[in-house]
Amino acid sequence: MQAPAPTHILRTHTASVTSVSFSSDNERLYSGDGSGRVIVTSTRSLRAIAAWNAHTDGILGVQEWTEAASILT
Repeated sequence: MQAPAPTHILRTHTASVTSVSFSSDNERLYSGDGSGRVIVTSTRSLRAIAAWNAHTDGILGVQEWTEAASILT
């Protein structure tokens, strides 16, 4: 059995993607790669809306930051 053909291909990373996460409202895809770059992609337009070099080594995890997460209990 063969895998289905992809519907969309996002070509925003030049290194291998090591971590992905969707926002809680499914409006953004967060992805990090082996070179330390993080990219935020709109799930509506399928275009990058933010990108930065977050680290000098590979990204192990990405997650959306919310106000609730910033409150210490």
